[in-house]
Amino acid sequence: MIAQHLTVLIVESEAYFAKEVVNLVEAIGVRVIASIQNISEVFSIIKREHPNLILLNANIQEQSKEEASILTKIKALKIPIIFIASFKEDYNLIKNDNNNNAIGLMVKPANKFTLKSCIEMALKEQTMQVKQTTPFVVNRELFFKKGGVYHKIDIDNIYFFQANGDYSLAQTFRGTYTTSIRLNKLEELLQNHFFMRIHRSYLINLAEVNSIDLENCWLSMNSYKIPFSRRIKTKLLNRLPLL
Repeated sequence: MIAQHLTVLIVESEAYFAKEVVNLVEAIGVRVIASIQNISEVFSIIKREHPNLILLNANIQEQSKEEASILTKIKALKIPIIFIASFKEDYNLIKNDNNNNAIGLMVKPANKFTLKSCIEMALKEQTMQVKQTTPFVVNRELFFKKGGVYHKIDIDNIYFFQANGDYSLAQTFRGTYTTSIRLNKLEELLQNHFFMRIHRSYLINLAEVNSIDLENCWLSMNSYKIPFSRRIKTKLLNRLPLL
């Protein structure tokens, strides 16, 4: 059964087929947050809408260098992707490209039952990931214990996590919270969200980055100045929608 809260972003260059996919997705009870033709729009929509799943045109052979670069950054977001292809053989190219986000393929023309099966697989995979992590996560919120009371914090309202001995500090819009969960576990927990480990002591929300000093390896987030490791500089740039 498809969960009602599941949201999908569709990236398909053929307008007629895109409309057909939208109708199919909505027919099985899934909300389409956007249907776009230009892959360059992806990051602004992801930051604003936080889709659970992406339906993406798999026509990788005809991409420009710019589109290929954007596709690489989309893969880094760890959002499950169902690829839309003209031929089944395209999926072999996708899997051989080490794209672990690929959880299914829909071959044109669209098939309602195949699409439903792929989306159910994506939902099952996300559920398994949550079960394997700590139980303080509910949808897009984390619960932090402070003064004997659990406080619900939306993931988007977290600037960064900082290692602090056997604990981690969460710097949020509402102040600082302490958790006994270490950064490596938090990194695993938030792998499907817009977070990245940029330093042995910092796991940050990439959506809150204001500026990056590449020469001195610092980035700013609101009033905070966070160091990042030189070895992850390229990876960091690939995760951001740079112009």
